[in-house]
Amino acid sequence: MRHPIPWPAAGPAALACGNTFDAVRVAEHHARAAISRLEAFGLGRRVGAVLAHHDQVYFFVPPARDDAEPWPDLVRYCGAGSFVTVPPRHHTHRGPGGLRWLKVPVLSDEPCLSEPLILRTTLEVLRTHLHPRDEPSTPHVKGSPSPGPRGRSTPDGAMRLTPLVDT
Repeated sequence: MRHPIPWPAAGPAALACGNTFDAVRVAEHHARAAISRLEAFGLGRRVGAVLAHHDQVYFFVPPARDDAEPWPDLVRYCGAGSFVTVPPRHHTHRGPGGLRWLKVPVLSDEPCLSEPLILRTTLEVLRTHLHPRDEPSTPHVKGSPSPGPRGRSTPDGAMRLTPLVDT
């Protein structure tokens, strides 16, 4: 059995990536498009806890394996050596710090993690629909972001997505 993620009960807490979970950071509009697409295909239940901080979103995924496929360019992979600041589970609305849950983690013995293959594939499809002038998103992870196994880290910048679905 895996160790559950120690979600904070009262105030924000910095959680280390690499042991119980890693995080995949993307621009919020990409995350919302990915979640919408996954729900449209009946795969929404395969998305675990999702954290938003200002205009960035973090999907929690299992810690990387050495044989993991690379993530699309629009992703910043946060593995061992990175920290993600998370709010208490009841923070679901944008506050002064912008830290909130888009999908609240479930309290159980098993971590509430997204399935990497499904998430990676969905984000790759979204990446193919970007305009050439679009740039990757800016980092908001404490510590040194890790590109992960054969993963790619992206330079700072802003990114716009060609709408795939009406919102």
